[in-house]
Amino acid sequence: MDLDPWSLLKASLEGDDSGTSILSIDKSAKKCEIIIKNQAFLSLESGFDLDGFLCKKIENSDFSTELIYKTNGTILETSFGKFHFPEGEKHKDYTKFCIKDITTKQRQEEEIAWRLRFELGVASSIQILIQQHSIREGLPQALYQLLYFTGMDSIFFLKYESIDNKDRLQIWVNERKTTKYPLLPQECQNEDWYDLGLGRWIHKLKRGKTIYLTQSKAMPREKWFFDQTKAETLLLIPVLFENKFLGIMGFLKYKKNSPIQQENLLTYQTVSRWMGLFVQRDIDLAELNRYKSTLESLILERTVALSKTKEELERAYRAKTEFLAHMSHELRTPLNSIIGFSKLIQLPESDTTGKEYLNYIYTGGTRLLSMINEILNLMKIESDRLISS
Repeated sequence: MDLDPWSLLKASLEGDDSGTSILSIDKSAKKCEIIIKNQAFLSLESGFDLDGFLCKKIENSDFSTELIYKTNGTILETSFGKFHFPEGEKHKDYTKFCIKDITTKQRQEEEIAWRLRFELGVASSIQILIQQHSIREGLPQALYQLLYFTGMDSIFFLKYESIDNKDRLQIWVNERKTTKYPLLPQECQNEDWYDLGLGRWIHKLKRGKTIYLTQSKAMPREKWFFDQTKAETLLLIPVLFENKFLGIMGFLKYKKNSPIQQENLLTYQTVSRWMGLFVQRDIDLAELNRYKSTLESLILERTVALSKTKEELERAYRAKTEFLAHMSHELRTPLNSIIGFSKLIQLPESDTTGKEYLNYIYTGGTRLLSMINEILNLMKIESDRLISS
């Protein structure tokens, strides 16, 4: 049996993956009417003011593609297309109006962009620390730089020490994006965390566990921390070197209902690895300086012990050389990602500022990669000299 034109039209719309409808537009009255729509359109049109959206589009003669963010978190892409309808009324125009759910695609693009920003922040922070003789000099600037490439509002680093069999944490860095929020409570470095009611945290951190906690899920004895910091979300990551607990890197988030995605937690945890390398380097350098300051008196008082002292210095130097070489290798992966993605990103020709930023990312990344390669070559030469001697 032959189908009428309307049935054929409806059948063709049902073949579309996206929600598709046909609009009749009265240009003189600036009004439109949906004359037919497929099943997918019915499931997507709820949850936002479709009539108001279409009226505004028709009123402004704006038929460009536009995104709609629904209250349930769904992201829709709307578009218009030309449609020839011989059976329609002569004084009306007909157009195809489509709605497509791009939530997954949009989230993936946002995730890629976030990871690129994060890796760029890590690379910038590491470059700052490499140029400093002591981590204490460059760490505040490095972590402040990292903070602005993350979705967090505050960042801090607590150096761990065990004094008289009690856990003590010294605040080395405490940075915020805005001063309207308080700094980390001083009790965190002046008192034992077990006495403060935070023993559960320090117990897990010393065993390499990450603490991710919201204010609503904190235990009663831990509530005071959230009350004083006014934070909604807390992220504490242990800083380790060869399974030795060196300190805590922490992040605070003040905005409610903005959880950290589970896959992003792993990205934050990678930061603690290079933090452990730099903190251990600072410890090694402090030890090396202590040897250096007493070297002259040791030579005068104990000439016989000179050989042993020389071996210890060589061990410290070899450890530093191996550390720098290992660190340089670890930098190549994020740097190659930054350089590669900066070449893959396509921007409109009119976006000169964006292209300038991309070029800055690319040239800065290649320059840093070249510097790392030079460090590796230098370390190899020095290691060969040390072995030959």
